[in-house]
Amino acid sequence: MDFLFESPVSPENVLRRVMEDGFRLSKDGVFSYLFDDQGEYGWRIGDSRQLDAIVTDMGADRWAESVVGISVYFPGENGGGELIFQPDRRTISFLITVDRKNIPGSMFCDMGWYLGALRPTFEALGATGVETTDVA
Repeated sequence: MDFLFESPVSPENVLRRVMEDGFRLSKDGVFSYLFDDQGEYGWRIGDSRQLDAIVTDMGADRWAESVVGISVYFPGENGGGELIFQPDRRTISFLITVDRKNIPGSMFCDMGWYLGALRPTFEALGATGVETTDVA
């Protein structure tokens, strides 16, 4: 699921808004994050005490042309996924990876549920479009 923006967005500002809206970036005191360091897409694990520094660093100019990402969990849910900030900072991808919700009785993902949960936050941040794809 890709959220599209006309102007670049700051990963730090987006993540702070996501947290204000009740999403969690850590689970059981740890969180997963990604900095694309010269094409190396290795996810790292951080201690929740490092979270604020990592979120701040994601907005730093040195990462402006790189992919950065972090795991996100829905308010009141066990499910979540990864928010991936694309290098142009005009596209934020949400990858559904944790406790995926399918349409009841179907093998297909319930994109409506995810869109309903994410839309208010991303629309408030200025999203101008969304694209979804599901491969069961």
